[in-house]
Amino acid sequence: MIVNFKLYFLSSTILIIILIFYYLHYFTLYEFLPLEYFQLKFYSIIILNVLTIIMDYELNSILFKLSLLASAITEVYSTNFLHDVHS
Repeated sequence: MIVNFKLYFLSSTILIIILIFYYLHYFTLYEFLPLEYFQLKFYSIIILNVLTIIMDYELNSILFKLSLLASAITEVYSTNFLHDVHS
């Protein structure tokens, strides 16, 4: 349980950091990283969250993880949409 929490906390923290860079990438004049980097990182976060859902069977934490997983998937699709709009 503690290992699962640490892994999930780490993946959630990475997701928040990536979101910050994502918005800096789109809403400032500076382009820190290419868009493909963000898509790759979002997919790795989704995989990490799926693994933590499989390892942990408590209902509340599973629902919380599913909500974060859904938001990560939404971000991937919105990233693709924004990339199409900007190109």
